[in-house]
Amino acid sequence: MKRKGPAARGRRFGLDLPAGLLTLTSRRKPAPAGRQALPWPANGCLSVLDLGGAYIKAAVCRLQAGRVEILGLGVAPVGDVSGSAAAVAEACERALTQAEDMTAESAGQTIVADQALIGLPAVGVRLASHFVQYYRRSASEAVSEEELGRVLYSAQRDALRRLAAGGDGVPPASASGGEEVLLLTPCSAAQVLLDGHYADDPAGLRGEVIGLRLVNVLAASRAVAGAEEIADLLKLDPPRLALPAQGVQAAWREALGSDGIGVDMGGRNTTLSLWRGGALRGVMSVPAGGWDATCALGRACRVTDARAERLKTEYAAGKFDAVQREWIQDVLRPMLERWVEAVARGLAELAGGETLPAAVWLWGGGAELPDAAGALRGLSHGLGLSFDGFPMVRLLSPAEATGVDNHSGVTLGGMGVNVLALARAAAAPAAPLQGLLTEATLAAAEAEGISTWVPVDD
Repeated sequence: MKRKGPAARGRRFGLDLPAGLLTLTSRRKPAPAGRQALPWPANGCLSVLDLGGAYIKAAVCRLQAGRVEILGLGVAPVGDVSGSAAAVAEACERALTQAEDMTAESAGQTIVADQALIGLPAVGVRLASHFVQYYRRSASEAVSEEELGRVLYSAQRDALRRLAAGGDGVPPASASGGEEVLLLTPCSAAQVLLDGHYADDPAGLRGEVIGLRLVNVLAASRAVAGAEEIADLLKLDPPRLALPAQGVQAAWREALGSDGIGVDMGGRNTTLSLWRGGALRGVMSVPAGGWDATCALGRACRVTDARAERLKTEYAAGKFDAVQREWIQDVLRPMLERWVEAVARGLAELAGGETLPAAVWLWGGGAELPDAAGALRGLSHGLGLSFDGFPMVRLLSPAEATGVDNHSGVTLGGMGVNVLALARAAAAPAAPLQGLLTEATLAAAEAEGISTWVPVDD
């Protein structure tokens, strides 16, 4: 798919763009063992894509000193409901072009970044959390990196073995109909406790018990291949992949608190996430979202989907009088009730019989509907869920993200939360134990016979 206009990809089509704005490396191979890879992205500029079911969101950003500058934002509908790679790439092209065009004003020159981070939709993705404790031989001896490596490897083998067999509340790989699944190694994370106290890097500390909370993400191979095909169609470098829910945790950690529920109301699906102690415990997708509101309005008004979508957008923006709003509320009420029931079933599965946190956070394009937050407050009424307290539903504001400077001059509201989260995740410094964890994860996956996906490094 050839780029059009001034934002055409320079190194592919020979445009003379300012030095330092384009990645000049081509398809890269993994760095040999023992050699540190070059900084990523190599020139500090990055294209970010959030692959929504109904809309694609894109950002062009610049990473500096642990923060991310948003230089351009774009959004485009996915016209083809089949969700083919070509159709999604077409929408990505439009959204990315919007974002690139904005950089001319925000950065003083058009920036086209060949390196990309793509957020995988939660459909076809499984996240599992596993906790294990190790009693050390001697509490008086300092924890060494070698000991941490052994503990991480042993814990990951146990976690992956349970994950493959369907433990930790996640269906086994065989439940995916025989389709190959891949362990996304960049998404693996570890939370370490030493004698019950959080320790980002326990090396050199002393204690009796090491506790590990491990998070691993499996994705259907077709989802990974689809994202890579989209990047190829857009003439991007081989992309890095991420889970938006993990990015949200990084960007809004201070606002979200240690325990909570996330409800990302997208177009065709709603992604649910559960976190406790500041660590994700589960992520899943339910097939209901804002597109159902569009369809309900289309049937009631006997108009096309495009017109119904405009009506929904205008209603969310408060452009109708009181009588019209009341009529639309009556039309949408049954749809929202079915949506809340679907959310409740998903949360019951994530909870695994435990009580749920009372803090409920809502974002996504569907969150702009005035009645969505009110409908979610019905989760505590007759749906079989148990909460730590009375559920409090709040909208997640893009303005509350930490480490994000939006210079694009636009905001996408709730729809833009995930693309900002992905950009923030790219800028976040690597965790102190990330290198050890990656080595342990790859070795454990090989021992357990689990296929892995790793990014193509410099």
